[in-house]
Amino acid sequence: SGPRDCIDEMRDEYRARRDLAVERLETEGLLLTRPRGTFYIMADNARSGHDSYEYARRLIVERGVAVAPGGTFGDEANAAVRLSLASSPETITEGIRRIGEAIREHETDRTTRTTRS
Repeated sequence: SGPRDCIDEMRDEYRARRDLAVERLETEGLLLTRPRGTFYIMADNARSGHDSYEYARRLIVERGVAVAPGGTFGDEANAAVRLSLASSPETITEGIRRIGEAIREHETDRTTRTTRS
């Protein structure tokens, strides 16, 4: 019943963060779906060769990026990790850059191991 300015501002801010994350995940080839009403987004980690639990652990240890394992939300999400959009746009951009970098590195490692076998 009171002023809605702060609610509208936060809604617009989360929408901008969502749009930024969608764009960055698309660029990295990691976008699964475009969220509509939440401040979380799922990123594809299938190319890493690890389930979501192992990949989430590796991201925090190797890259300093904290994500939630997708498998926590059901078996169908085990090839994904969940990112929060509650961080600053700069943090979202940098986190997704690091995730993409890690995916590319793991793909290269897997290709090298397969080639040597």
